[in-house]
Amino acid sequence: MIFIKLNDEELHEISQLLESPYHSFEQNIKFIAKKTNTKHVCVTKGAFGAVLYYNDKFYYNSGYFIKVVDTVGAGDSFLASLIIRLLRGKSPQKSLNYACAIGALVAGQEGANPDISQKEIKKFMMV
Repeated sequence: MIFIKLNDEELHEISQLLESPYHSFEQNIKFIAKKTNTKHVCVTKGAFGAVLYYNDKFYYNSGYFIKVVDTVGAGDSFLASLIIRLLRGKSPQKSLNYACAIGALVAGQEGANPDISQKEIKKFMMV
């Protein structure tokens, strides 16, 4: 699986470098997917969640509120969670929601590898 992960600033910069004629978030994601011949693009938006373009369809998560303690490891945890769930056949929307929750929970604790249980993740996602 070819997969591109960017943050919102990188999306803007790369779109400009590739001379995208578009201004909207979604149009630029589609543009980059087409230019790179991939059907899997994820753009993170910090506290505002992420957008996943997966097999020609968009999935959105608006983020989870968390008091940020330490962002180290949050992006890596997000991406690892997203990819492993997609590879295991979970739905793109559920995978994105889970990954956003993991990223938030990691950012809400000290250190890059906090110990977070499945129970904590599920409880957090219900809030």
